[in-house]
Order: sequence, then structure tokens, then C-alpha cells
Amino acid sequence: YWHGSLALVRPLLAALTLRQIYALCGAALALLAAALLALLLRQRAYASAAGVFAGMLATAFWFVPLSLEYVWACLLALILSLFAVRRREPPALLFLFGGMLTGYFDFLTAETLTLTLPLLLALRPRREGETPEPVGTAWRGAVSWGFGYVGMWTLKWALAAAILRENVMPYITEHISERLGGTIAGVGPLRRAAGAIGRNIMCLFPVGWGVAGALAGLAVVLGAAYYGYVYRRPGADKRRLAVYAAVGLVPYLRYLALRNHSYLHCFFTYRAQLATVLAIALILAELTDKSRRSAEGRARKKSKNRAAG
Repeated sequence: YWHGSLALVRPLLAALTLRQIYALCGAALALLAAALLALLLRQRAYASAAGVFAGMLATAFWFVPLSLEYVWACLLALILSLFAVRRREPPALLFLFGGMLTGYFDFLTAETLTLTLPLLLALRPRREGETPEPVGTAWRGAVSWGFGYVGMWTLKWALAAAILRENVMPYITEHISERLGGTIAGVGPLRRAAGAIGRNIMCLFPVGWGVAGALAGLAVVLGAAYYGYVYRRPGADKRRLAVYAAVGLVPYLRYLALRNHSYLHCFFTYRAQLATVLAIALILAELTDKSRRSAEGRARKKSKNRAAG
């Protein structure tokens, strides 16, 4: 395994104990999360802030600093999101660097979060005339991130082969095939594919807390669907809704692509669904947009006044 985070952990171990490093990571994560939420609230992006907060609750974000393996993807996701929120339309270079840094620091934990979280926040509606075009922004961001991520992995293996003077291809193909397919004793292909998604969903809070938790999770889903259906207003941007849904589905596409890995390691891969929770919040906000509702109310009032006059 290549853990680029050792470039940070080793110097920290020279001055701090492991518990102190955990505390440092926890403080950094808390400060970044608080800064992101505060910035969103200051920009009056209430739906985005609520979606991020709900996603953190659903993915038990408070446990993340207790692992020096999967804290880095979450730290990177928050840092990239801060940059994305501060700009009207984040450049493709931001996602390129995000993919590169993820490929360096992370090893298949919640790596898609460094793409999906900043991308969703970049796509959220802003003041009139400042909202980025959804399809083009999403396409440029995804391609740039993918190029950076794959390029960094390729560069790492190329450097390893050059420095060690060994043929690393057998090692690469073995581990890729194991995570893309592989076998699990007593688990067939269809059950493994279904479990790769189902087991990750069952890790979400409160779904994973027994029968009561599953019922509570179902109630939340039904409540959200009811709210979106009852309070929906015409005029929603269908392209934006489609992009939100596509980005929100990215974690599940990853689970299917790396079904063996996602099935066995659902206890940390499930955190990529933070973006799914945020996507749902943004979809509900777009469907029930208050500005459209206010405009409709003013239009009806004017119509009544004209009829009365």
C-alpha cells in the first residue's frame, strides 16, 4: 500500500504521541467543518449548509479523526469545498489538484468525496447572474478530478518501478482485479454486488441502529419525499436536478465498480454517501425554491388586483 499521508504523519510522530495526532486531526476537521458551514450560512445557502450538516451526522463524521487512514480524504474534501464555495465558478484546476492530492494521500476510503462534495457546493444556486452552468461545470470538474486521480496513481507506480528497478505490473493487476472482482467465501456475485450497496447504506445513521434505526431512516426518506412532492413548485431547473442526482449516485457507482472492496470495507467506504445526503437536500431545495414560490404569490396577487380593478 502507498500511504502518502506518512509524509505528514512521520514528522508529527517526532513531536506528538498518537493520541495527540488524533486530537490534532479532530481539531483540524472540526475547524474546517465549522468554517464551511459558517461560510455557507453567511452566503445564505441554507439548504447546502443543512445538507452538509445532515450528511456529517449520517456518516458519523466525529469518528473520522480516529483513523490516520481515512481522515485525509475528509480533510481534503473540506479544504476543496471551502475553495469551491468562495468562487463563483471554481476552475477545473481546483478539481485537478483535488484528484492528484487524493491519489497521493488516500487509499480507497471515501476518495470520491473530494470530487462530489466541492462539486455539489459549486453547483448550488447563487445570486442572480452568478449561478454556474450545471452540466458544463460538472463535466469539467469530473474530468479534471479523474485525470488528476488516475494520473497521480500512474505516476506513483512509474516512480516505484524506476526507483526500485522492478516490474510492478503483476502487483498492480493483482490488486486491481482483487478489488474490482475477487471472491468472498460464501458470497455469490449477485449477492456481493447487492451487498456492496446495501451494506454501505446500512452503515448510515440512524439506519444501522437495529430495527428502530432502520424505521427511523425510512421515516426520514419518506418525509423528504413527502416534502418534495407536496411543496414542489413549477420552474425547477431540470438540468440542475439531473446533475445533482448524477453526482449523488457517484458513491453507488463506485461501490459497484469496486464491489469486493466496498462489500468488505463498508465500515469506512460508506462515508462517501455524505455527498448523496447533500445532493438530496439540494434537490429538495430546487424543487421547493422559495424565490419561485414568492414570485408566484406576487403574480397571483397582481392578477387578483387587475381582476378587481
